[in-house]
Amino acid sequence: SVEFEPTFHLHKAWAPERSTSTHSTTSKVSRMSMRRSESNVRELFSGGKSLTAELADDEDDDWATRLKKSMMIKPNSVLRRCLDLAGCLLICVDIVRTPLMAFGPENGTAVFLAWLSRLFWTVDFLTQFISSHVAEDGGVEHSLRAVARRFARTWLLFDLSMLSVEWVELLVLAHFSS
Repeated sequence: SVEFEPTFHLHKAWAPERSTSTHSTTSKVSRMSMRRSESNVRELFSGGKSLTAELADDEDDDWATRLKKSMMIKPNSVLRRCLDLAGCLLICVDIVRTPLMAFGPENGTAVFLAWLSRLFWTVDFLTQFISSHVAEDGGVEHSLRAVARRFARTWLLFDLSMLSVEWVELLVLAHFSS
């Protein structure tokens, strides 16, 4: 029988740095890699650096580029997680609410939930253009153009069609009710 031994590879972002200098000691390399690992973990769980730290890091960039980069919503930030959680909850509400619409006119709660859903998905659609994402190399993509291009290739058409249906439905109902 052949034994299978799984092989695991550490992603580049988590791999320890190796110094090319012959004068460095092992303890210096391990301290540097530990600091980098702590920094990666801190950035992963905190959602990125603070605004002032980010602006200080980008001394070569002009002020407009630094401002754009600091306005991006980090993929692991509390805001992005809250938006994703709210989206999941609204999907669950829609799963329950949609079949109940067949049983008669909507009451005040159903109208409120419909408006809440419509407004949330509109805001979420707009935030997708300023939401950073994790690139294939493990880094975070902060470029507005790259983020918009990725959104256009993935969810833009679907989101736009869903939003269009929501808002056209509202306009049609408003037109026929008056």
